[in-house]
Amino acid sequence: MVSSDCVDVVGLIGDSIARFPVGDGTQRLSPRHSAMTRDGSRAYVSYIDGSQIGVIDVVATQAHDLVPDNPLDRTSQGVQTISLDRPGTPQADASQPAYLTIDPTGRFLFVSDYSKPIVHVVDIDPLSPSFHQVLGRLRVNEALAPPGQILAPIGLRGLAVTADGRSLVVAAPNRTLFSRVAPRTAPESKLIVFNVDPESIRNLRLSDGSIPGLEFHWRQIGYASTKETGVPSIGGQEAIDVKATEDPNVLLFTNRASNSVGFGTLRLNRRFGTISPVVEYAVSD
Repeated sequence: MVSSDCVDVVGLIGDSIARFPVGDGTQRLSPRHSAMTRDGSRAYVSYIDGSQIGVIDVVATQAHDLVPDNPLDRTSQGVQTISLDRPGTPQADASQPAYLTIDPTGRFLFVSDYSKPIVHVVDIDPLSPSFHQVLGRLRVNEALAPPGQILAPIGLRGLAVTADGRSLVVAAPNRTLFSRVAPRTAPESKLIVFNVDPESIRNLRLSDGSIPGLEFHWRQIGYASTKETGVPSIGGQEAIDVKATEDPNVLLFTNRASNSVGFGTLRLNRRFGTISPVVEYAVSD
């Protein structure tokens, strides 16, 4: 659980275990979302205003410093985090990490960007030479959008990897809670599907452990409109989060600005590397 420039460690019954500040106080970080490794040793926190991912040592209940302090190197001072941008990136082009998810193998951290149609991919395998480095970015392919429409007009939100680790599904809202952004070019939200099958990159790892061209080999393979398949109705407004289930072909998602179709099911019909996704709702009044 995260709050304003602080991280709370909370027990399973809601009891507060620890709270500690993050950052050095010179820049507002605005912690947004967190994801924990399967063994419970580390948690990752997105700093939406800092273009960074913080690493939390859950056992020690403190922020983990990626670079030990060196008195001869001022840049090593303080708690170092995972930076999503290169040094010198203009503020207008800075990343805004929003939601996080970890693949079932625990090798990759996927980070949606709040303002851009991009998913950042971070190596979180402790045995990898590129541990805690940004491996690449997955970009929404607007060329796949219907004529006159935009798939991700205001960035991306919640995301999840299917139980078999082969597909990543990301919510691309068409609006905010308070306003329609582009009702003609984005009449409903979209659920973007990427191929992230680890088997597809197994033979691409270089001798130094890096993965070349990740965003090229892992790419978007489809999308689903949040309009219920085969039903002439208004589609879900402001898709906000996605959750995987034990079935690798079934995911759940929520639309924050749609009461009657606020909770839906996405079924992936995968065949020969392509998908034919189907959206279903249990409609309520």
